[in-house]
Amino acid sequence: MQALLVAFVGGVYVLQQFAELPSRHDTVVAAGWALTVLITSLSFRKSALARRRFISLLTACALALGAVGLGAAYAAWRAHERLDDALASALEGRDIQMTGVVAGLPEQGERGVRFDFVVESASEPVPDLIRLSVYERERIDAPVVTVRAGERWQWTVRLRRPHGNLNPHGFDYEAYLLERGIRATGYVRPGPATLVDASASGWGYSATRWREQIRQRLNAALTDSEEQAPYAGVMVALAVGDQTAIPRDQWLSFSRTGITHLVSISGLHITMLAGLAYGFAAVVWRALVRRGGWVSTQLLHWPLPLVGSAVGLCAAAGYCVLAGFAIPAQRTLYMLAVVALAQLSRRNIGFVPGLTLALWVVVVIDPWAVLAAGFWLSFGAVSLLLSVAVVQTSHREQERSVLQRLATTVRAWALAQWAIAMGMVPILLGLFGQVSLISPLANALAIPVVSLVVTPLVLVAAASDLGLPLILAHWVFAGVMQVLDAMAAWPYAVWQQAAAPASLIALALAGVIVSFLPLRWYWRAFGLLGMLPLLIWQAPRPAFGDAWVRVLDVGQGLAVHVQTMNHDLIFDTGPGYSRESDAGSRLIAPYLRAVGVKELDELIISHADNDHAGGAMSLVRSMPVRQITHSLPDSLPLLAALAEKTAPRRCHRGIVFEWDGVSLQLLHPATEDPAESVAKRRNAQSCVLQLRSRGGRLLIPSDIEAKQEAELLNDERSQPGLLRADVLVAPHHGSRTSSTPDFVSAVGAKTVIFPVGYRNSYGHPRTEVLERYLTEGTQVLRTDTDGAVTVQLNSTGIAIEHAREVQRRYWHQR
Repeated sequence: MQALLVAFVGGVYVLQQFAELPSRHDTVVAAGWALTVLITSLSFRKSALARRRFISLLTACALALGAVGLGAAYAAWRAHERLDDALASALEGRDIQMTGVVAGLPEQGERGVRFDFVVESASEPVPDLIRLSVYERERIDAPVVTVRAGERWQWTVRLRRPHGNLNPHGFDYEAYLLERGIRATGYVRPGPATLVDASASGWGYSATRWREQIRQRLNAALTDSEEQAPYAGVMVALAVGDQTAIPRDQWLSFSRTGITHLVSISGLHITMLAGLAYGFAAVVWRALVRRGGWVSTQLLHWPLPLVGSAVGLCAAAGYCVLAGFAIPAQRTLYMLAVVALAQLSRRNIGFVPGLTLALWVVVVIDPWAVLAAGFWLSFGAVSLLLSVAVVQTSHREQERSVLQRLATTVRAWALAQWAIAMGMVPILLGLFGQVSLISPLANALAIPVVSLVVTPLVLVAAASDLGLPLILAHWVFAGVMQVLDAMAAWPYAVWQQAAAPASLIALALAGVIVSFLPLRWYWRAFGLLGMLPLLIWQAPRPAFGDAWVRVLDVGQGLAVHVQTMNHDLIFDTGPGYSRESDAGSRLIAPYLRAVGVKELDELIISHADNDHAGGAMSLVRSMPVRQITHSLPDSLPLLAALAEKTAPRRCHRGIVFEWDGVSLQLLHPATEDPAESVAKRRNAQSCVLQLRSRGGRLLIPSDIEAKQEAELLNDERSQPGLLRADVLVAPHHGSRTSSTPDFVSAVGAKTVIFPVGYRNSYGHPRTEVLERYLTEGTQVLRTDTDGAVTVQLNSTGIAIEHAREVQRRYWHQR
């Protein structure tokens, strides 16, 4: 039965890799076929013929195949149900009047507030759950809308279908929204907004209002000044699961020390709280039994494991409600519920069957859980700890003295740390491309302090008006972080490497499993060698004379990665989204690490517009950069900040890079005089980069406009073929001020790439510009509809692929 449950989960996982969903008819047929195979195989298994080894093996394979098919059919059915709750494309960008309730905690941002909204009625058919933003009004006389949890509002909104940036090895925002059932995003239009009801009825909304009150009370107690309470955001996160107030620098420290799971309402905290509740129930139960009398007699009918499991499960459920019943918290609660219900039913189902049943329950309730990193981390860690527990069982039977029990406890703790440290390496490298080498030491210090001291104190403060427990919790956590920050500064605190193929990750996992089997030591050591191919994996790079160029999907902005055999260049760094988020830290740096880039040879910032330079500072802080070339005004603070990292130089015509048989040269601007750059518009000073390899040519004109195109055409007349390119990154995102007919004809590109944001407010690319390229017979690609575009200029020819084709999943917008 355990194998069948695992096979069912495997079927759900397989379905989530589909580029297209099977039709409803095919789903029903597949489910019927799978059930027939399962029933037939189970019946045949009881026959005498099935006792033969070969026939038995075929029967087992048929059972597994049937379970996989049933899991895939179930996941397809659930997917159809969720995708049916969609916003029609014709309704995107249109004003829609609606009434509904603010669900979840509103998240305050730099430009406004964001929140989930349950739609109760609307003037047009819209999904049941959407994500809205209320932006701060630019006009002084505009009404201010203050949104609180559990309020019922009536207003006018504009929506769009779920859409996110799609880059190789990047975060899939559309999958994130799908798992949470959010089927549209948008914003509240300026204008009349009516608060219909300040307290919508329903226990869920009441719980959310309670969480918001706790957040306000904790913030008021700790955030009088940032210096006094730098970890106020962590305290709020541990209480109500809201992580929005944790600064980016703190997240970096948590990541380098491997304690990210401790600064949120994670499975560890929920399990620890359930354990503390179990222990408290045990103390009370034993005290009542010792007192004797009628209560003692009644309690004897309810053994301690049953009472403790019930109390622990209730505590875990209460903590999950406090966390907003977030998806990771739900998974932990379901796992604990399986164990508790087994105790309450007085059945000893064992460690492995219990974990397998919990795995199946989680996936049945949430088929998209297999897409979340937390799913694999949670079950992977629990599996490793259970394997250690099984090994320790035999040793406990031989314990005699106190010293032997102490030695066994220390040995169990050390073995658990070793199991987590080694066993999670393949999963962490596969999911994040990095492993904290100091994580075992950091967690050995942080887990008992945060889980057994800080979190209980925060919960006491949340459940009461007492400020002392909160101040004490912050003081303890700050003390721990002083040690952890020092550890995070170690130069070799983190092992980073390129994203490896699934085959190497599977081989490493197999090696880990072998290393924990009850075999002789040399077989277990041999199993660890299975991780060696993963650890020495190097990402592929172009051959000599070839170049790979990737126009990243950063929204309305530009970021291009140019790679030769031994060199890497980034042209522009995309937009800055807010003070805490930009394309450099959120998209470009993780992408570079995933493709194996640890140092940039050149960073070109074409000009000072935010959509081109917004992520520059974050990127320079993320990895070493040997040289920065730019067209930034001397008065720009960004330039002074960049100068602290490396000596920048001005962009001008004549700069040439000769890298590994590939030539890169700047064609514009003509001068490096900073006085002239001040006199001209920013777009007019944009750097223009041309790449020539043995496989073809590529031109990146940034944001030049018609006048600068004319200047380049004059250079073309004196140097015929100067602008000729096989692939062109469209000037100024396809605006009407660029891509003049003469320029388009002179370049003669076979493919043009428009780096634009989905439904951007500028209307890029303009229809007349698109028609101009199509008239020339040019292939048109766009980052908003195609995702990141990869161009391989190889000696064998030019190969082009885009992320929404290579990484296509059934939930991605067409």
